[in-house]
Amino acid sequence: MYYGREYGLSFKSELEEGTVVTVTFPAHEIPMKRIPVWLTLLLLILMAAALSSCLGSTPPHIDDTGTKLINLDNMLWPENQKLLFPFVR
Repeated sequence: MYYGREYGLSFKSELEEGTVVTVTFPAHEIPMKRIPVWLTLLLLILMAAALSSCLGSTPPHIDDTGTKLINLDNMLWPENQKLLFPFVR
């Protein structure tokens, strides 16, 4: 997938009215920079959710479980060890 000014994904949402998703691609081929695969997948998931919403289905409830960045500097901290290895006492 490519990106640039000629490409775009925009959202317009109104409470209890719905969401409009606009995907823009140029009509001619223009050399663009490549974007990472994870971002492409994220865009596809967002488009699928928007399409599902447009067709009348409601998205499943998602509980926010929070996030925590664990890296080499903090991976040995006791609270992070509990997150990484919950089955070990």
